Amino acid sequence: MTTTATPKPKITEEDKEEQRLIAHSSALTQIIQRKKIPALTTYLKEHNLSPDFELHPKSTHSHTSTLIHLASSLSSPPMVSALLSLGANPSITNAAGKTPFEIAGDRATRDRFRVARHNLGESKWNWDTAKVPKALSESEAHQRDQQEKSEIAEAKAQKAAESKRIADEALKPSLTSKSGGRSMGITPVKGNVVNDRGLTEDMKIRIERERRARAAEARFAAVAKRT
Repeated sequence: MTTTATPKPKITEEDKEEQRLIAHSSALTQIIQRKKIPALTTYLKEHNLSPDFELHPKSTHSHTSTLIHLASSLSSPPMVSALLSLGANPSITNAAGKTPFEIAGDRATRDRFRVARHNLGESKWNWDTAKVPKALSESEAHQRDQQEKSEIAEAKAQKAAESKRIADEALKPSLTSKSGGRSMGITPVKGNVVNDRGLTEDMKIRIERERRARAAEARFAAVAKRT
């Protein structure tokens, strides 16, 4: 009995083109994720690809349909600036109808679109359609960056100061008189629990000693009552 080999499915020109686009998409995605701006410029030029290249397969890139959508969603301000300078269109929408500006991951990335509006001019693109707010100069964007960094540093300093305050309060003995002033005791911390987050090992040791001292005092008081 003879068997016939099952013929392999014929690869159409459309299939070949899709595979080519997927290969380009994979390479460009890695370049953008690694923030390699010179490599991006070289790749687009060598392969004669548009800065508005659509990522494939489209079914898995519905949110980040173009290169600038991807860079924006990854919160990569330098890459967004590079793509805009290469001519990427900020008004192109993804499958959900969102422009790159609308899916930007942070304030710094969104500011790159506003700076581009300032540098490229109002006539370059329909910035309102791209949902990009009013233009922002480079110096204004820099001031916003510095202000944000200052606010973050201040918030960290406040958190550190609060942790230190909690530690100091936990280590500070509160003396109260008992039995007409004949004996002195340490007022227990409410709930006898201290939050050790942010404390040094030395602080933790001192807090533990304080806890043991209060426990010993409580035992002595209980013995005194029984006698």
